[in-house]
Amino acid sequence: LELVEARTWQAKLHERESEISQLRLEIARLKCYILELKAALRSCPSDKPDWWPYKCPPEELGFARWRDPSFLEVLAEKGDVSMCILDYDKNSLKIQLQNETRNPVNVVIPRGALFYSRAPFLKPLMVISDLEKELPADGQCTLEISVFCCVSFYACS
Repeated sequence: LELVEARTWQAKLHERESEISQLRLEIARLKCYILELKAALRSCPSDKPDWWPYKCPPEELGFARWRDPSFLEVLAEKGDVSMCILDYDKNSLKIQLQNETRNPVNVVIPRGALFYSRAPFLKPLMVISDLEKELPADGQCTLEISVFCCVSFYACS
C-alpha cells in the first residue's frame, strides 16, 4: 500500500512539475511581449495632447478623439449631413445619409457609438466596429451598420 501511495504522489508531483514548466514558458513569452510593447511605445511620436498620460498620441493606441469633426454626430449637428433610420434589428441598423453640402464629406461612425430611440422601450444600439464612408457632394448612401443591443435586461443576444 505504501508503494502504491508513493507512486501516486510521484505521478502527481511529476504533473505539477510539468504545469510549472508550462507556466514558466508562458511567463517568458509574456515578458517578451511586454518588452516589444515598451519598444513600440518608445518609438511612438511625442505629438500627444497635454492631458494624455501616455507617450503615444491616442490615435496610435487605437482611440478616436472625442467629437472628431468627421463623426456622424458632429456633422449632423452642424447640418452638413442628415440621417434617416430605415430599419433595425438586434444585429444591424440600416441608415440613409444625405450630404447637405456642395463638397464631398468623409463620415465616420466609430465603434462604441450609441443610437438611442426617442420612443420608450426601444433598445439602444451600440456600433461594433468603425465605419467610414465618403459621401459625394449633394450625394446620399445607405449603410448597414453592425450593432448590438446594450441593455442586458431586454434579453437580446
